[in-house]
Formats: sequence, C-alpha cells, structure tokens
Amino acid sequence: MRPPLLTWCCSLLFPVLAASCSNNDDSAPPATIAGALIGPEGGSVAVTSGPLAGASITIPAGALTATVEVSFFEDQVSLAPGIKDVGPPLRIEPEGLELLLPALLTLPFDPALVPPTVTTEDYLVRYRLVDGRVFEALPRQVDPSLGRATLDVLQFATFWVSVPDEIETRAYLPLGGGDTYEYDSGLRLTVAETRTEPNFLGIPLTKLTFTTPFLFFSGLYLVDDAEGALSLFGQFDVGTENRQERLDGAVQLLGAVEDVGAQHDLFYTFTGFVPFGGSPAYLGAAHATVSIVQRTSIATLAGNFEDVVLLELAIERGDNRPRSSQFTLRFWLANGVGPVQVQEDQLPPHRLVRAVVGGVTIP
Repeated sequence: MRPPLLTWCCSLLFPVLAASCSNNDDSAPPATIAGALIGPEGGSVAVTSGPLAGASITIPAGALTATVEVSFFEDQVSLAPGIKDVGPPLRIEPEGLELLLPALLTLPFDPALVPPTVTTEDYLVRYRLVDGRVFEALPRQVDPSLGRATLDVLQFATFWVSVPDEIETRAYLPLGGGDTYEYDSGLRLTVAETRTEPNFLGIPLTKLTFTTPFLFFSGLYLVDDAEGALSLFGQFDVGTENRQERLDGAVQLLGAVEDVGAQHDLFYTFTGFVPFGGSPAYLGAAHATVSIVQRTSIATLAGNFEDVVLLELAIERGDNRPRSSQFTLRFWLANGVGPVQVQEDQLPPHRLVRAVVGGVTIP
C-alpha cells in the first residue's frame, strides 16, 4: 500500500502519474465488460467489442422475481486434459444466482483454434460454479463459421466453449516410404514400405528402422488402413541380438484420430524367430501402453517446432526362453514432419538434425 503522502503528491501535483499508479493496483476489481439492470419483465446483456464480442444473454420474463444488476466479466478457464478451450471465458454475476426459467446464453469462440477433425456434435460448453466445481453441457446450437455457441442456462456462473483436443494421426506421423530422420546422436530412422520381409511375405508393411552409429539395427513393423489408423505387427533387432518377432495378430496402436491425453492398453502374443527370418524359436506375451501425453514444442538443430505432441509407448514383455524386459519409447511428433525427438527410457533424447519427409528436406 502507498504511503498517504505519496498518494497525495501523485493526485495533486502529477494527475497523469496518479492515474498510472491507480491502474497498477492489483487489488482493483476487474472491469465490467457489459451489464444491465434486469427485472421480472426480462431483458438482455450483450458484448459488442473486445475478446468477448458476441457474448450475450437473454433472460425471459418470469425468470427473475426482483430486479438484478447482471454483469459480464472476463475470467480464466479451468484446464483439463484432453480438452481444448477455444473460446474466452465469460463470468456472469451475481454468480450462483438461480433463474426460474432458462435464459439463452450465446458464447463466442475462435474457429481457427478448432481441430479439423472436430464436428458440431463434439462441442462442449464448460462452466465453473461459484464453489469452483466444473461441469460440461452440450450447446443447443453451434455455428462453426461464425464462431458462436448457444445454450440454455438456469444459473449464473463462468462459461466457455471447448472441444476435444484431437489430432489426425498421420498428420503427426506421416510414415511415407523413403522418409528419413537424422538425429544429433548419430541415430538414424528410415521408413520403408515392403512386402518381402521374412516371415511376413506378401503382407504390406511399414518398416521403421533405427540405425545406431555402431550399425546396430532395430525397429518396428506397422500396418495401416485407408483411414490412417496404425497397428503394430512385429519388431526386430540385429546387433547384440539377431531376432525377429511377429505378433499373432496385429494390434492397433493409434486410431486415425486420437485425443490428446488418451491412453490405450494393449495385450498381445508373439512368436520369436532366431536368427532374423529363421524358424520359430520362442513364444511370448506383452502388455503395451500407448499414450498421447500432451501438446508441447521442441527446439532442435533442424528448427523450432511449435505444434508437437508427445507419444509414449511403454512395453512389458516376457517369453518362454525365459526372458523378460520392459522399456519405454517416447516420440515427439511435429505436425507435418513426424518424430523430431526420440528417447528410450531415461537416456538422453535424440534431437533432429535433418530429415526428408515426403521428398522435402528439413531444414
């Protein structure tokens, strides 16, 4: 708090400075965006400019028993995993006031923030009550082109528009035949389309091969469908071991569209071949957890990537040799590029130096 003398000097001798001092007072109440006195006859409040432009509420006759000063304020969202907030939060006061009849609330949102996979049925209005609890409601109507959602409300609270935080899998994991990725550790990732792998003859596969500076090879066999879903069908190692494994049935790792924050548990059995492409040598079973952990950004020698999701693949496995192991692979996937950073367990991550994706060299 300012000393009285300083306040007196600011206000009398330097009125401009006094106004500046007042505006920096963190204890000042938030500014009302819009408001009106509304009584039993009903009425409305609307915002015509600023971040909340387009927000409005129409209260019908009979919803209130007395005249109330209805006020709009800007507020903050309550974050939730798997949810993308696409509209500014509107707080309506007096918070907690209950209506006898539903009012029609219109909320603005930014269509540019909505993922392309979202449909009008996916939209949510999230709202926070005065006690801090957060709930979800389905809007009555959504206009994606105008960026407006409407719903009926019976209580004043803080409201905003949200959608599922979805990605198109193949946008972040293109996996085109001939794509290559080189990392600062010397690790190299290549993508090949093949039908000639031993023990998979005739099956169209996407083969991911990781090559270390010591010329050890390891990787995954994937199959995809026309919609873009990816399934695991096997893995291989050539180096300290010389083995190839084929799942008894391909298991889907990622759907064509995935929610950020989603996690899938997979259980599968497999047959091991030693050496690579040889005869059946052992049987095993595994549990895999696949997670789209979060959105993030990554700085690499190939550039800074802002639109990135973290994919985590954790596998626990055992076989009848007997052997067991567990490991975690993490892939930081940039939109339109693919894995710009890779990490195994807690080892130092491999950061992208250069890549060729769809015939385009990066950087």
